[in-house]
Amino acid sequence: MTFISRRALLMAAGVMSTLLLFTIDRIKVDELLKQNARVQKSYGSVPLVSAPEQASTEQEQHGGRKKGHGRGHGRGHGHDPEEFPRKAFPGFNVEEIDDFRYQIIATSGALKKMYVAKSNIPDRSVRLTMGGKRGKEAPKADIPPAIYNSLPLSHTESGSLQGIFEHKAKYQSCSVVGNAGSLIDSGCGRQIDSSDYVIRCNFPPVGGEYAKDVGKKTDFLSVNPSLFQTIYKNFKNDTYKEMFISDMREYGLSILYTHPYRLAKHVKTCYRAHEILLEAGIADISKFSHPQFLNGVTEFWKGLELKEARPSTGSLLLTAIAMTKCKEVTLYGFWPFPTYYGQERPFHYFDRPVIWNMQFDDKSLERDLLTNMNPFHDLTEEFVLLNKLHEKGVLKLQIGTCG
Repeated sequence: MTFISRRALLMAAGVMSTLLLFTIDRIKVDELLKQNARVQKSYGSVPLVSAPEQASTEQEQHGGRKKGHGRGHGRGHGHDPEEFPRKAFPGFNVEEIDDFRYQIIATSGALKKMYVAKSNIPDRSVRLTMGGKRGKEAPKADIPPAIYNSLPLSHTESGSLQGIFEHKAKYQSCSVVGNAGSLIDSGCGRQIDSSDYVIRCNFPPVGGEYAKDVGKKTDFLSVNPSLFQTIYKNFKNDTYKEMFISDMREYGLSILYTHPYRLAKHVKTCYRAHEILLEAGIADISKFSHPQFLNGVTEFWKGLELKEARPSTGSLLLTAIAMTKCKEVTLYGFWPFPTYYGQERPFHYFDRPVIWNMQFDDKSLERDLLTNMNPFHDLTEEFVLLNKLHEKGVLKLQIGTCG
């Protein structure tokens, strides 16, 4: 059987990660991948997308890098925990934490614009953060009356006029749980669930067989809009609607946080998810990110010398949110390297079709493609930045097993 070379696959991935405004020829990509026996595909009805949209949406849930950027990139060039230059956690430094919280609230506008609300969208339309033609502003998205009327009065979770985010954090402890394969056999589930507030992203499996390593508690779930398509097929029939409602109830969320106002193609999908929750009587959990808040978070991390195009929604955005809510923040499952304590690890602690709806038998190939297809994110750079905050006692970056 003929195998296509790894170099050829990575060259194809590199083409997909460029910012040229052309539509990827899906048939050619399919033909390329059919030649590799290590890839098992199960396609749904996935539309063709442009290169920058593909990189900024479906692949954002996995992260990526710019070729040659940062440290420890690429297959065979990762770091085991004992090899990564890292100081011991000094303990939570209250002064450093308070200063960090103050700065991120001031820069991002978290006190008023973490969530879309009637008070911060008075004209019922929102300017998208992406999608404008060169030299022109991005388009606006209108909010339908039924959805606008269901929004909270203000940015608070309760809808009251009083702000929920204070410069003094609401919770004592937060766990921000990523989806990295380093969580496998970590034994961190009990420690995660013991925190006051648990933040996760992108519909990860919790509880059951995963409980020992990742726990089951979830208070805040951030979702990349592309996953409404990947997992729930854009709610094309009642089966997927019911599955979505069931999953939301199973999580027991206080907040489902998603991002309709980046790309125009995500607006209707996120609105549909909100409408389904409204019909089910649980729309109070549904929150839309405010684009000005997202821009403010990007500005904040850029101020800390972040070089990537924008922070990922699964790492730095959630860290920023957690720091506004909690006195002590611990991060789990953000290890970006392909090896961990001498063993290769999959990108996620669970198995899910990625890159359109392709399922990979060869997880090292999957990682290679995922980390080379996204021009916006560099998860190694993010990890290094978080590690610096760990060493200062601003947050704790959990590496290794939990006691």
